[in-house]
Amino acid sequence: MDREEILIHYATRGPSRGRKVPPAATTAMLLAALIPLGWFMHDSGRFRHVVSGELFTSEFDQNVVGNALDQPTIYKQFVLFTLFAVMVVPYVLVIRWLSDRRTRAGYWCFAIPSIILCLYLLILLMVPFWWLIQYVHTMGFTPRRVRGLAFGAVSFIVILAFLYWQLRPPTDVPAGVT
Repeated sequence: MDREEILIHYATRGPSRGRKVPPAATTAMLLAALIPLGWFMHDSGRFRHVVSGELFTSEFDQNVVGNALDQPTIYKQFVLFTLFAVMVVPYVLVIRWLSDRRTRAGYWCFAIPSIILCLYLLILLMVPFWWLIQYVHTMGFTPRRVRGLAFGAVSFIVILAFLYWQLRPPTDVPAGVT
């Protein structure tokens, strides 16, 4: 075997391939997180509210102010985003490590569900962040509101950086093997 054949052999049947799951299993594992999050997003109306633009054209509702967890408040929405992000991000990290993304099918079977998961997280974050922007615009700045704006901005950056990182193709694939 020459050097190129060895590289191709390693990329297609290498030693780490044994622990990698096939593309269909990758998609199935990601659907285990995507289905509950998608159900929550669509059932609560958040997805339609953001995607249709209603969120951005509505006036500020003072009922969203406060810390009550039994009301649709800004605080509660940030807590919901944080809970979903803390559950989804590590889960996707493990699946990224387990999945075989070195083939075109493996890459896209991982990429498409993980893009949708991150978009759902971003939409979930957009609701309280926009409400907080409206709140600050209506009532002015306070240290707590500034912390909320900083949390929202940093959360957007973290989720977008996570999305970029997870969509980067694997670097251990020799050129021309995919």
